[in-house]
Amino acid sequence: MEIERPNNKPNKSVHHVTSVYDSKTLENVESLRTLFVKAFSRDFMKFSTLRVLDASDASIVELPSSIGNLIHLRYLNLSENYELATLPKSLCNLLNLQTLDLNDCWRLRSLPNHMRRMINLRHLFMEGCDDLTEMAPEIGQLTNLKSLSVFIVDGRRGNQLGGLQGLNLGGKLYIKHLERVENWEEAREAANLAQKKNLYSLGLGWGRESESSLPENAERVLDTLKPHPNLKELIIQDYPGTSFPRWMSDLELLQNLVRVSLNGCKNCQSVPPYSRLHWLKHLEISGMPCLERLSREEEKDVFPCLSRLIIGDCPKLTLMSCLPSLKDLQVNGCSDVLLSSISNLSALKSLKIWRCDEIESLPEQGLQGLNSLRSLEVFDCRKLKSLSKGLQHLKALDSLSLFGSHELVSLPEGIKHLHSLRYLRILGNRKLVVLPEAL
Repeated sequence: MEIERPNNKPNKSVHHVTSVYDSKTLENVESLRTLFVKAFSRDFMKFSTLRVLDASDASIVELPSSIGNLIHLRYLNLSENYELATLPKSLCNLLNLQTLDLNDCWRLRSLPNHMRRMINLRHLFMEGCDDLTEMAPEIGQLTNLKSLSVFIVDGRRGNQLGGLQGLNLGGKLYIKHLERVENWEEAREAANLAQKKNLYSLGLGWGRESESSLPENAERVLDTLKPHPNLKELIIQDYPGTSFPRWMSDLELLQNLVRVSLNGCKNCQSVPPYSRLHWLKHLEISGMPCLERLSREEEKDVFPCLSRLIIGDCPKLTLMSCLPSLKDLQVNGCSDVLLSSISNLSALKSLKIWRCDEIESLPEQGLQGLNSLRSLEVFDCRKLKSLSKGLQHLKALDSLSLFGSHELVSLPEGIKHLHSLRYLRILGNRKLVVLPEAL
């Protein structure tokens, strides 16, 4: 149903409806089973037969309490309702609900207190619920849960790591606020992560409160959270310890890792030897001001399958010279020394240089070997005055984007050698008043 017209009324026996507007004609339907709706402002009193309700991105600010009347509902999607702050307690009446999707409900502050009654719930998705600071009490009693994308440690509400012990979870799991773990000695048995063989993605995060806590406590907690060898993605966020535990360097345990993200580990001076992981394709390292090297090895066969590398706010880091499979490199807030070391990345196709405030020119030698580069993006490098003559060596360059380089006065004449260039985007470069005739 795309527009409300007199002849666009579903008959009473229709079972499945997709409506892109807030239609009152749906109230005449007697046996609705499936409803996909993009606008909804009324209650659910007359839809008690619903099995599936998808109200994602429907601009819901407040979910009516009549949602509790949908006692046959199996699937409820409320994702991307960015203004939704609370859920009514009547939601806990949905005892047959199997899937609840709350992804990207940014302003959601709390979950209903009695969710432990929803005994048939199998999948609870909460990625992107950044304002959520605690779980519903005793969420671990939902023993049928197979997916729990986010678990927030909260001792005040009975949600220490022990809440995960009896849950046979799979898919993604991100554990937030690990600084709240009260007894690290019980954490290993409580979380039971080593037995959760169906988890393919594990995230472990500390909050701002951890900055005032002892690094040793964080190290002990992380040491207890050893995962199953089936893990493919590992994310460590805002870890305040000074070193990583042994299991993070166990290449046999982590042999299946495809993606690793180490973000905000400010006190660590080195990273585990992930350069020897054969299947690693995506690596992100950011917020590690003491880090000087990605790898201790000097051999050429490091990071054999790495295709994407993101480096952010690592001012002491210098890039290793040989990354044979790297196709996508993003550098944020790093030094010109790092940029000077990228010339041997012969397979590189995309290079993004963001917020590197100290560089005044792109390194000429660094650009010379990038024979496969198709896309170059320079964003918010405020002291950048020149792109350098090395630009002319980028024979395969298809797209060049320059955003927010306030000191950039001109483009090099060497741009005339970029015969493959099709897209040139220039925005917010205040001193750039003329373009080269070569264009």
